[in-house]
Amino acid sequence: MSITLDHDIYKWLLGLDVLKMTTLSQQLPDGKVELDPSVTSYFSTGLIFTRLITKIVKNLSKTSNMSHINLSNLDSIKFTPTQASLTYNWNLIADVLKQLTINVDADVKSLIISGDFEMINELLRDI
Repeated sequence: MSITLDHDIYKWLLGLDVLKMTTLSQQLPDGKVELDPSVTSYFSTGLIFTRLITKIVKNLSKTSNMSHINLSNLDSIKFTPTQASLTYNWNLIADVLKQLTINVDADVKSLIISGDFEMINELLRDI
C-alpha cells in the first residue's frame, strides 16, 4: 500500500529536498500524488519527519533563535517497522514537534503507528 499526499504537500516536501521525485510516483485524478510504495515506509517509520524537522529548524535558525530545539534525539530513529520501533520513533518525533509548538497527542500517534496515511497527511499539513 502506498501513501497518497495532497499535491501542495508533495511539492513542499520536494522543494525542501526532503523527498525525491521518482518515476513510480503518480498524480491521481483528484490531484493528490500517490508515492512510490518503497517511500511509504519512510513516512510510517518517521524518517521523512526527521528530515523535515531538521530542515525546518535549520531554515528557521537563519531568522530566529532555535537553539532551544533539541534535535539530537532524532539521531536514534530506528529503521525497522516493528511496533516497538514505530512507537519509539513517534515518541521522539512528537517530543521535538512539541518544542516547535506542534502537539501530537496519543491518539494521533496511535493512528500513525497503525498505518493511517491520512493522519500522516494531516500532520504534514499542521507542520
